[in-house]
Amino acid sequence: MTDLARLMVDRATVVEPSVDAERALFPVLACAFFRDRRRALAGARPGGPLEFGAAEAVLLLTPLMLETARVVWAYLVEDATRRGISWSGEAARHLFGDQAASPKMEQPGDSTALALTVEQWNHVHQLVTQVLTGPGKLPASRAVLLADAVVGRGRLGEGPQA
Repeated sequence: MTDLARLMVDRATVVEPSVDAERALFPVLACAFFRDRRRALAGARPGGPLEFGAAEAVLLLTPLMLETARVVWAYLVEDATRRGISWSGEAARHLFGDQAASPKMEQPGDSTALALTVEQWNHVHQLVTQVLTGPGKLPASRAVLLADAVVGRGRLGEGPQA
């Protein structure tokens, strides 16, 4: 799940260049997220997103991408289980366009790689948008733009591409 979230953060930098600065903080933010998910999502202010800075508050997207990865991971595991596919985090990373991940996954009876349909990619896009507008409290337009970056070209039936 952490690797999937890291890929999502990397992909989000396409539309949110300020997220690039969060990469160094990713391990610390991930640790805080797993220690207390609600607090990490709430941020420093009760009920608000995690922000920092004096004059300008900058939203940290890493906790939101970790929550997004948690929700998407649950969906992918449920889908793979329903289809009788055994797979791993490496499979999920490959699905989201990580070139270093191997496409090989263990499946009973055949070696076809896990692939999502356009409808399933649309559902993943919807899940990402829901997390970003729900716990993330982002405006819908910004959430959709980030979801587009995270999902990539999967919604067109081509799989995510950077």
